[in-house]
Amino acid sequence: MDKVREDFEEWFKRDYHPDKTGPYMKDALLYAWQASRAALCVNLPTNETTWPDGTELVDRKQVETSIDAAGVSYS
Repeated sequence: MDKVREDFEEWFKRDYHPDKTGPYMKDALLYAWQASRAALCVNLPTNETTWPDGTELVDRKQVETSIDAAGVSYS
């Protein structure tokens, strides 16, 4: 299960009682949750090094940490 789905399941179990919502409602909420994550903007760390050609280098771990903190899944 990816991070987006894990976050959704945690939220759904916390905020919705299973007896009050059917499977279609859960599916609709999941689609909305996924769409909200797809449009998410993440503030990434600033560059650490710039090469003479203008290429900016950023530490991969810092980028992954920023994306994880926003709850966005990636591969």
